[in-house]
Amino acid sequence: MLIKYTFATGETTEVEVNDEIGEFIIDSRRSEDSADRKERRHCYSMDAALYEGADYGTEDFTDWLFADTAEENARVRRAFSHLSDIQ
Repeated sequence: MLIKYTFATGETTEVEVNDEIGEFIIDSRRSEDSADRKERRHCYSMDAALYEGADYGTEDFTDWLFADTAEENARVRRAFSHLSDIQ
């Protein structure tokens, strides 16, 4: 059985293999093609994505995240002071 391989350069070559290996290669290629079609149908294409808008935009949360750092540190220190040495 002849199996065709196409390299990234565009060069095509044929390799003769026994029938068992040829069937395995053909089944493997068929499975891979099916998986690729299924993935294209159900996945979000990054090529088609616009890197703006609701898909990528979020609110600026850094203000409330770091606003009360001193108060938060004091609260954590008080909580740790109630723990025993083993804890």
